[in-house]
Amino acid sequence: MDFITVRHYLNSAEASFAASHLQAAGLMVFLRDESALIGLGAIGAGGGIRLQVPSSQGPDAELLLKSYEDAAVADSGPTTPGAAGLPE
Repeated sequence: MDFITVRHYLNSAEASFAASHLQAAGLMVFLRDESALIGLGAIGAGGGIRLQVPSSQGPDAELLLKSYEDAAVADSGPTTPGAAGLPE
């Protein structure tokens, strides 16, 4: 079975959260190089933690992650002064 990397993360918590989102949808998920990030730090990890799925599930994983990321941005709300009534 061939695996593809759909995302890179420099934070173990973010990688695990994204992986659990895909697993909840029934996808097979692997986090690669997590121990390298912990042992060497973000700079020495060579790209951080790789979120991988079987190549056949790649398109589904991309759609799920995109919708998840879009929802996370929408939920965060405006962060600039003056936007949506925030004080300037």
